[in-house]
Amino acid sequence: MDKNVKVYYPQLGIHTYMQSLIDNPPKGYEFVTIENPEKKKFIASMKKSPLAVWAYTKIFKKTFNVFGLINKIYYQKSPVEAKLILSTGPLIDEEKPWILKILDTPFSLGGNDYHVFLKNRDRIEKALLSPYCKKILVHSKACFLQMKKYFNREVMKKVQILIPAIPGELVERKVKDKNEGITLLFMGSINNPGEFLMKGGLEALESFRKIKEKYPKTKLIMRCKVPQDIKERYKDLEGIEFMEQKVSYEELKSIYLRSDTLLMPGYGYFIMAFLEAFQNGLPIISLDTYGVKEFVEQGKTGFYVSPSNHVPTKVEEYPANVRSDAFAKSVMQIDNKVIYALSKKIEKIILDRDLLEKMSAECQKAFKDKYSYSNKVNRLREIFNEALT
Repeated sequence: MDKNVKVYYPQLGIHTYMQSLIDNPPKGYEFVTIENPEKKKFIASMKKSPLAVWAYTKIFKKTFNVFGLINKIYYQKSPVEAKLILSTGPLIDEEKPWILKILDTPFSLGGNDYHVFLKNRDRIEKALLSPYCKKILVHSKACFLQMKKYFNREVMKKVQILIPAIPGELVERKVKDKNEGITLLFMGSINNPGEFLMKGGLEALESFRKIKEKYPKTKLIMRCKVPQDIKERYKDLEGIEFMEQKVSYEELKSIYLRSDTLLMPGYGYFIMAFLEAFQNGLPIISLDTYGVKEFVEQGKTGFYVSPSNHVPTKVEEYPANVRSDAFAKSVMQIDNKVIYALSKKIEKIILDRDLLEKMSAECQKAFKDKYSYSNKVNRLREIFNEALT
Protein backbone atom coordinates (compact mmCIF):
# COMPACT_ATOMS: atom_id res chain seq x y z
CA MET A 1 0.00 0.00 0.00
CA ASP A 2 1.23 3.55 -0.76
CA LYS A 3 2.76 5.50 2.09
CA ASN A 4 0.06 8.17 1.87
CA VAL A 5 -3.12 6.97 0.20
CA LYS A 6 -5.29 9.84 -1.01
CA VAL A 7 -8.92 9.86 0.12
CA TYR A 8 -11.27 12.19 -1.72
CA TYR A 9 -13.83 14.19 0.24
CA PRO A 10 -16.32 15.53 -2.34
CA GLN A 11 -18.42 18.06 -0.40
CA LEU A 12 -18.33 21.73 -1.37
CA GLY A 13 -18.93 23.00 2.16
CA ILE A 14 -16.95 21.21 4.85
CA HIS A 15 -18.69 20.62 8.18
CA THR A 16 -16.52 21.72 11.13
CA TYR A 17 -16.58 18.18 12.48
CA MET A 18 -15.29 16.81 9.17
CA GLN A 19 -12.64 19.51 8.94
CA SER A 20 -11.10 18.16 12.15
CA LEU A 21 -10.81 14.74 10.48
CA ILE A 22 -9.42 16.14 7.24
CA ASP A 23 -6.75 18.00 9.22
CA ASN A 24 -5.96 14.92 11.33
CA PRO A 25 -6.36 11.86 9.07
CA PRO A 26 -5.64 8.21 9.92
CA LYS A 27 -1.99 7.21 9.65
CA GLY A 28 -0.96 6.45 6.08
CA TYR A 29 -3.79 8.50 4.54
CA GLU A 30 -4.40 12.07 3.48
CA PHE A 31 -7.56 13.79 2.32
CA VAL A 32 -7.92 15.70 -0.91
CA THR A 33 -10.71 18.13 -1.79
CA ILE A 34 -11.58 20.17 -4.86
CA GLU A 35 -12.23 23.86 -4.44
CA ASN A 36 -15.03 25.38 -6.50
CA PRO A 37 -15.52 28.88 -5.04
CA GLU A 38 -17.96 30.02 -7.73
CA LYS A 39 -20.28 27.06 -7.21
CA LYS A 40 -19.96 27.38 -3.43
CA LYS A 41 -20.77 31.10 -3.60
CA PHE A 42 -23.79 30.44 -5.82
CA ILE A 43 -25.22 27.79 -3.45
CA ALA A 44 -24.66 30.08 -0.43
CA SER A 45 -26.44 32.98 -2.17
CA MET A 46 -29.40 30.75 -3.06
CA LYS A 47 -29.73 29.56 0.53
CA LYS A 48 -29.72 33.16 1.77
CA SER A 49 -32.29 34.34 -0.77
CA PRO A 50 -35.85 34.18 0.66
CA LEU A 51 -37.28 34.17 -2.87
CA ALA A 52 -35.03 31.31 -4.01
CA VAL A 53 -35.80 29.27 -0.90
CA TRP A 54 -39.54 29.88 -1.34
CA ALA A 55 -39.45 28.92 -5.04
CA TYR A 56 -37.48 25.75 -4.31
CA THR A 57 -39.61 24.53 -1.37
CA LYS A 58 -43.05 25.62 -2.57
CA ILE A 59 -42.82 25.05 -6.31
CA PHE A 60 -39.74 23.29 -7.67
CA LYS A 61 -39.48 20.55 -5.02
CA LYS A 62 -43.19 19.77 -5.22
CA THR A 63 -43.18 19.63 -9.03
CA PHE A 64 -39.97 17.77 -9.80
CA ASN A 65 -37.94 14.96 -8.29
CA VAL A 66 -34.97 17.00 -7.03
CA PHE A 67 -32.89 14.02 -5.88
CA GLY A 68 -30.69 13.90 -8.98
CA LEU A 69 -30.24 17.66 -8.93
CA ILE A 70 -29.14 17.64 -5.27
CA ASN A 71 -26.55 14.96 -5.99
CA LYS A 72 -25.32 16.76 -9.10
CA ILE A 73 -24.96 20.09 -7.32
CA TYR A 74 -23.08 18.76 -4.32
CA TYR A 75 -20.88 16.15 -6.00
CA GLN A 76 -17.74 16.71 -8.02
CA LYS A 77 -15.92 13.78 -9.62
CA SER A 78 -12.86 12.51 -7.79
CA PRO A 79 -9.32 13.33 -8.97
CA VAL A 80 -7.38 10.50 -10.61
CA GLU A 81 -4.90 10.24 -7.72
CA ALA A 82 -7.63 9.51 -5.16
CA LYS A 83 -7.86 5.78 -4.41
CA LEU A 84 -10.85 6.01 -2.03
CA ILE A 85 -13.86 8.32 -1.60
CA LEU A 86 -15.42 9.33 1.72
CA SER A 87 -18.80 11.06 1.35
CA THR A 88 -21.04 12.64 3.97
CA GLY A 89 -23.97 13.20 1.65
CA PRO A 90 -23.78 12.65 -2.11
CA LEU A 91 -24.07 9.09 -3.38
CA ILE A 92 -21.12 8.07 -5.53
CA ASP A 93 -21.42 6.86 -9.13
CA GLU A 94 -17.79 6.03 -9.84
CA GLU A 95 -15.90 2.78 -10.22
CA LYS A 96 -13.84 3.44 -7.12
CA PRO A 97 -14.32 2.14 -3.58
CA TRP A 98 -16.30 4.59 -1.48
CA ILE A 99 -17.53 4.93 2.09
CA LEU A 100 -20.62 6.80 3.20
CA LYS A 101 -20.47 8.64 6.53
CA ILE A 102 -23.87 9.83 7.82
CA LEU A 103 -23.44 12.76 10.22
CA ASP A 104 -27.00 12.88 11.53
CA THR A 105 -29.86 10.88 9.95
CA PRO A 106 -30.43 8.76 6.80
CA PHE A 107 -32.73 11.53 5.55
CA SER A 108 -29.58 13.50 4.70
CA LEU A 109 -29.36 11.19 1.66
CA GLY A 110 -32.46 12.97 0.38
CA GLY A 111 -31.18 16.46 1.08
CA ASN A 112 -32.60 16.31 4.63
CA ASP A 113 -36.08 16.12 3.15
CA TYR A 114 -38.17 13.15 4.25
CA HIS A 115 -40.39 13.13 1.18
CA VAL A 116 -37.46 13.36 -1.25
CA PHE A 117 -35.78 10.56 0.70
CA LEU A 118 -38.89 8.37 0.65
CA LYS A 119 -39.58 8.96 -3.04
CA ASN A 120 -36.01 7.90 -3.88
CA ARG A 121 -35.50 5.19 -1.26
CA ASP A 122 -35.16 2.42 -3.86
CA ARG A 123 -32.71 4.48 -5.86
CA ILE A 124 -30.66 5.18 -2.73
CA GLU A 125 -30.75 1.51 -1.74
CA LYS A 126 -29.48 0.49 -5.17
CA ALA A 127 -26.52 2.87 -4.80
CA LEU A 128 -25.73 1.52 -1.33
CA LEU A 129 -25.81 -2.05 -2.65
CA SER A 130 -23.14 -1.23 -5.19
CA PRO A 131 -19.99 -3.36 -4.73
CA TYR A 132 -18.05 -0.09 -4.72
CA CYS A 133 -19.88 1.06 -1.57
CA LYS A 134 -17.73 -0.63 1.06
CA LYS A 135 -19.08 0.69 4.36
CA ILE A 136 -21.80 2.96 5.78
CA LEU A 137 -20.74 4.69 8.98
CA VAL A 138 -23.24 6.18 11.44
CA HIS A 139 -22.70 8.01 14.73
CA SER A 140 -25.55 6.70 16.83
CA LYS A 141 -27.89 3.79 17.54
CA ALA A 142 -30.75 6.12 16.65
CA CYS A 143 -29.37 6.48 13.12
CA PHE A 144 -28.61 2.74 12.92
CA LEU A 145 -32.23 1.91 13.78
CA GLN A 146 -33.51 4.35 11.17
CA MET A 147 -31.30 2.74 8.56
CA LYS A 148 -32.67 -0.66 9.58
CA LYS A 149 -36.22 0.63 9.17
CA TYR A 150 -35.73 1.83 5.59
CA PHE A 151 -33.11 -0.48 4.06
CA ASN A 152 -32.74 -4.22 3.47
CA ARG A 153 -30.41 -6.70 5.20
CA GLU A 154 -27.73 -6.50 2.56
CA VAL A 155 -27.40 -2.77 3.08
CA MET A 156 -27.40 -3.23 6.86
CA LYS A 157 -24.43 -5.59 6.60
CA LYS A 158 -22.42 -2.52 5.58
CA VAL A 159 -23.70 -0.27 8.39
CA GLN A 160 -21.47 0.26 11.40
CA ILE A 161 -21.58 2.65 14.35
CA LEU A 162 -18.39 4.70 14.60
CA ILE A 163 -18.33 6.70 17.84
CA PRO A 164 -17.71 10.38 16.99
CA ALA A 165 -14.63 12.15 18.30
CA ILE A 166 -12.58 15.29 17.76
CA PRO A 167 -8.86 15.82 18.38
CA GLY A 168 -7.66 17.96 21.27
CA GLU A 169 -6.48 17.92 24.84
CA LEU A 170 -8.60 18.19 27.96
CA VAL A 171 -8.95 21.73 29.28
CA GLU A 172 -7.99 22.46 32.87
CA ARG A 173 -10.80 24.26 34.61
CA LYS A 174 -10.57 26.61 37.58
CA VAL A 175 -12.97 26.03 40.45
CA LYS A 176 -15.37 28.95 40.75
CA ASP A 177 -16.24 30.64 44.02
CA LYS A 178 -19.57 29.26 45.23
CA ASN A 179 -20.93 32.79 45.60
CA GLU A 180 -20.23 33.54 41.95
CA GLY A 181 -23.12 33.03 39.56
CA ILE A 182 -22.90 30.33 36.91
CA THR A 183 -22.70 31.04 33.18
CA LEU A 184 -24.81 29.11 30.70
CA LEU A 185 -23.64 28.69 27.11
CA PHE A 186 -25.78 28.21 24.01
CA MET A 187 -23.96 27.26 20.79
CA GLY A 188 -25.75 27.77 17.49
CA SER A 189 -24.91 28.83 13.95
CA ILE A 190 -23.42 32.26 13.25
CA ASN A 191 -24.17 31.92 9.54
CA ASN A 192 -27.70 30.59 9.48
CA PRO A 193 -30.31 32.22 11.75
CA GLY A 194 -32.79 29.60 10.48
CA GLU A 195 -31.14 27.03 12.76
CA PHE A 196 -31.81 29.08 15.89
CA LEU A 197 -35.17 27.48 16.66
CA MET A 198 -34.26 23.87 15.87
CA LYS A 199 -31.17 24.12 18.08
CA GLY A 200 -33.28 25.26 21.02
CA GLY A 201 -32.38 28.95 21.12
CA LEU A 202 -35.84 30.08 22.19
CA GLU A 203 -36.06 27.47 24.96
CA ALA A 204 -32.60 28.52 26.15
CA LEU A 205 -33.64 32.18 26.39
CA GLU A 206 -36.92 31.39 28.13
CA SER A 207 -35.21 29.05 30.63
CA PHE A 208 -32.69 31.77 31.36
CA ARG A 209 -35.45 34.32 31.87
CA LYS A 210 -37.12 32.02 34.40
CA ILE A 211 -33.97 31.11 36.33
CA LYS A 212 -32.88 34.75 36.38
CA GLU A 213 -35.92 35.65 38.50
CA LYS A 214 -34.63 33.50 41.36
CA TYR A 215 -30.88 33.58 40.72
CA PRO A 216 -29.99 37.05 39.36
CA LYS A 217 -26.24 36.32 39.19
CA THR A 218 -26.78 33.75 36.41
CA LYS A 219 -25.44 34.71 32.96
CA LEU A 220 -26.06 33.43 29.45
CA ILE A 221 -23.76 33.51 26.41
CA MET A 222 -25.65 33.16 23.13
CA ARG A 223 -22.96 32.14 20.62
CA CYS A 224 -25.09 32.20 17.48
CA LYS A 225 -26.93 34.35 15.00
CA VAL A 226 -30.19 35.33 16.70
CA PRO A 227 -33.14 36.54 14.57
CA GLN A 228 -33.53 40.27 15.12
CA ASP A 229 -37.15 40.09 16.33
CA ILE A 230 -36.20 37.58 19.02
CA LYS A 231 -33.17 39.60 20.05
CA GLU A 232 -35.44 42.62 20.49
CA ARG A 233 -37.74 40.58 22.70
CA TYR A 234 -34.96 39.83 25.19
CA LYS A 235 -32.86 43.00 24.90
CA ASP A 236 -33.83 44.25 28.37
CA LEU A 237 -33.02 40.96 30.11
CA GLU A 238 -29.74 41.53 31.95
CA GLY A 239 -26.93 39.01 31.84
CA ILE A 240 -27.22 37.95 28.18
CA GLU A 241 -24.16 38.26 25.96
CA PHE A 242 -24.96 37.93 22.27
CA MET A 243 -21.91 36.77 20.28
CA GLU A 244 -22.65 36.67 16.55
CA GLN A 245 -19.22 37.41 15.09
CA LYS A 246 -16.61 34.89 13.97
CA VAL A 247 -13.96 34.24 16.60
CA SER A 248 -10.52 32.66 16.65
CA TYR A 249 -9.84 29.26 18.15
CA GLU A 250 -8.29 30.92 21.21
CA GLU A 251 -11.36 33.13 21.68
CA LEU A 252 -13.62 30.09 21.38
CA LYS A 253 -11.61 28.35 24.09
CA SER A 254 -12.07 31.36 26.37
CA ILE A 255 -15.85 31.23 25.83
CA TYR A 256 -15.93 27.63 27.03
CA LEU A 257 -13.70 28.48 30.00
CA ARG A 258 -16.04 31.29 31.06
CA SER A 259 -19.01 28.94 30.87
CA ASP A 260 -20.19 26.29 33.32
CA THR A 261 -22.92 24.44 31.45
CA LEU A 262 -23.91 23.94 27.81
CA LEU A 263 -27.61 24.74 27.53
CA MET A 264 -28.68 23.12 24.24
CA PRO A 265 -32.41 22.25 24.42
CA GLY A 266 -32.60 21.54 20.71
CA TYR A 267 -34.21 18.84 18.59
CA GLY A 268 -31.32 16.46 18.04
CA TYR A 269 -27.70 15.99 19.04
CA PHE A 270 -25.11 18.50 17.91
CA ILE A 271 -21.78 16.74 17.45
CA MET A 272 -19.29 19.61 17.68
CA ALA A 273 -21.04 21.46 20.50
CA PHE A 274 -21.48 18.29 22.56
CA LEU A 275 -17.91 17.04 22.07
CA GLU A 276 -16.40 20.46 22.74
CA ALA A 277 -18.51 20.71 25.89
CA PHE A 278 -17.16 17.38 27.13
CA GLN A 279 -13.60 18.41 26.25
CA ASN A 280 -14.03 21.59 28.29
CA GLY A 281 -15.86 19.93 31.17
CA LEU A 282 -19.30 21.45 30.58
CA PRO A 283 -22.31 19.28 31.51
CA ILE A 284 -25.09 19.46 28.92
CA ILE A 285 -28.71 20.41 29.60
CA SER A 286 -30.88 19.33 26.68
CA LEU A 287 -34.15 17.86 25.49
CA ASP A 288 -34.70 14.12 25.19
CA THR A 289 -34.77 14.17 21.40
CA TYR A 290 -33.11 12.27 18.54
CA GLY A 291 -29.94 10.54 19.73
CA VAL A 292 -29.37 12.79 22.77
CA LYS A 293 -29.45 9.96 25.35
CA GLU A 294 -26.47 8.39 23.63
CA PHE A 295 -24.39 11.45 24.48
CA VAL A 296 -25.93 12.78 27.69
CA GLU A 297 -26.06 10.45 30.68
CA GLN A 298 -28.78 11.68 33.02
CA GLY A 299 -27.25 13.13 36.19
CA LYS A 300 -23.73 12.15 35.12
CA THR A 301 -22.69 14.19 32.10
CA GLY A 302 -25.79 16.36 32.04
CA PHE A 303 -29.56 16.40 32.17
CA TYR A 304 -32.33 16.02 29.63
CA VAL A 305 -36.07 16.70 29.85
CA SER A 306 -39.00 15.66 27.67
CA PRO A 307 -39.79 17.95 24.73
CA SER A 308 -43.17 19.60 24.32
CA ASN A 309 -46.02 17.42 23.08
CA HIS A 310 -47.04 20.08 20.57
CA VAL A 311 -43.66 19.95 18.80
CA PRO A 312 -43.80 17.20 16.11
CA THR A 313 -40.97 14.93 17.27
CA LYS A 314 -43.01 11.71 17.11
CA VAL A 315 -43.88 11.80 13.43
CA GLU A 316 -42.31 9.82 10.57
CA GLU A 317 -40.67 12.94 9.14
CA TYR A 318 -38.72 13.72 12.33
CA PRO A 319 -35.95 14.84 12.50
CA ALA A 320 -35.93 15.84 8.81
CA ASN A 321 -38.83 18.20 9.58
CA VAL A 322 -36.89 20.40 12.04
CA ARG A 323 -36.23 23.06 9.39
CA SER A 324 -39.83 23.22 8.17
CA ASP A 325 -42.15 26.19 8.70
CA ALA A 326 -44.61 23.98 10.59
CA PHE A 327 -41.90 22.82 13.01
CA ALA A 328 -40.70 26.39 13.60
CA LYS A 329 -44.27 27.51 14.24
CA SER A 330 -44.76 24.77 16.85
CA VAL A 331 -41.49 25.69 18.61
CA MET A 332 -42.56 29.34 18.78
CA GLN A 333 -45.45 28.24 21.01
CA ILE A 334 -43.54 28.34 24.29
CA ASP A 335 -44.38 25.36 26.51
CA ASN A 336 -44.13 26.48 30.13
CA LYS A 337 -43.84 22.88 31.36
CA VAL A 338 -40.68 22.38 29.33
CA ILE A 339 -39.25 25.73 30.45
CA TYR A 340 -39.96 24.87 34.08
CA ALA A 341 -38.32 21.44 33.71
CA LEU A 342 -35.22 22.97 32.11
CA SER A 343 -34.97 25.66 34.77
CA LYS A 344 -35.14 23.03 37.54
CA LYS A 345 -32.14 21.24 35.99
CA ILE A 346 -30.23 24.52 35.85
CA GLU A 347 -31.18 25.14 39.49
CA LYS A 348 -29.65 21.79 40.50
CA ILE A 349 -26.28 22.97 39.23
CA ILE A 350 -26.62 26.40 40.79
CA LEU A 351 -27.39 24.97 44.22
CA ASP A 352 -24.93 22.09 44.19
CA ARG A 353 -21.47 23.19 43.03
CA ASP A 354 -20.01 19.86 44.13
CA LEU A 355 -22.38 18.16 41.69
CA LEU A 356 -21.29 20.58 38.95
CA GLU A 357 -17.61 19.75 39.57
CA LYS A 358 -18.34 16.03 39.63
CA MET A 359 -20.30 16.21 36.37
CA SER A 360 -17.58 18.33 34.81
CA ALA A 361 -15.04 15.61 35.61
CA GLU A 362 -17.34 12.94 34.15
CA CYS A 363 -17.65 14.94 30.92
CA GLN A 364 -13.89 15.08 30.52
CA LYS A 365 -13.57 11.41 31.37
CA ALA A 366 -16.09 10.63 28.61
CA PHE A 367 -14.13 12.78 26.16
CA LYS A 368 -10.92 10.94 27.01
CA ASP A 369 -12.33 7.40 27.06
CA LYS A 370 -15.57 7.02 25.09
CA TYR A 371 -14.86 9.77 22.55
CA SER A 372 -11.17 9.01 22.09
CA TYR A 373 -9.90 10.48 18.83
CA SER A 374 -7.04 7.99 18.59
CA ASN A 375 -9.55 5.12 18.84
CA LYS A 376 -11.67 6.70 16.12
CA VAL A 377 -8.86 7.23 13.59
CA ASN A 378 -7.36 3.81 14.30
CA ARG A 379 -10.70 2.18 13.55
CA LEU A 380 -11.16 4.41 10.51
CA ARG A 381 -7.74 3.35 9.27
CA GLU A 382 -8.83 -0.31 9.53
CA ILE A 383 -12.01 0.51 7.59
CA PHE A 384 -10.03 2.32 4.87
CA ASN A 385 -7.60 -0.61 4.62
CA GLU A 386 -10.50 -3.09 4.28
CA ALA A 387 -12.13 -0.93 1.58
CA LEU A 388 -8.98 -1.01 -0.52
CA THR A 389 -8.39 -4.77 -0.36
